[in-house]
Amino acid sequence: MLKRNEKGRSMIEMLGVLTIIGVLSVGGLHVINRMQDEQKSTRMVSELSELARYAKKMACQYDSGYSDYTIYLYKQNAYPGTWSFDKQNTKFIGVLGTTYSISSADGKLTVTVGKLPEEFCMRLATSDWGGPQSSGFLSISLNNDETPVKANSAQYPMSFEAAATKCNKKTDNVIYLVYQGCI
Repeated sequence: MLKRNEKGRSMIEMLGVLTIIGVLSVGGLHVINRMQDEQKSTRMVSELSELARYAKKMACQYDSGYSDYTIYLYKQNAYPGTWSFDKQNTKFIGVLGTTYSISSADGKLTVTVGKLPEEFCMRLATSDWGGPQSSGFLSISLNNDETPVKANSAQYPMSFEAAATKCNKKTDNVIYLVYQGCI
């Protein structure tokens, strides 16, 4: 009888190993994508907080000769450095093409964040932006909702469920954050 010396693996074993590697790779890619989205979302919250700080600081020095507070902030270079400015539409362009504009009226600043995907809308809606004493934050509203959620209310910060009912599935969500102006 001849002896067979086996060296290596059979084709079935190799296909099994490749299948396992493939499944792990797909799962790993999903985790990496979620981590990247979380990083973008965290960056967006950070940059939006930075814009609010600039806007409140500049509100005390606001020159009413400007017709638009967003243009005033642009001219004063008071916005996050990673953003660009769309002169035609007078809006800042941030992460993922999200738009930002600021208006000032009655001693209040309204930061409007537009072109938000649903997940970012929900992240911003459920964030704790502080209150009138700590950050000057007064209220938040989503997608033209007539009843803003006030900073010192039981509904603030919004629950995930409340935000989910107000943020739509498209990428055109709009959030309005209202702050005290010159503090």
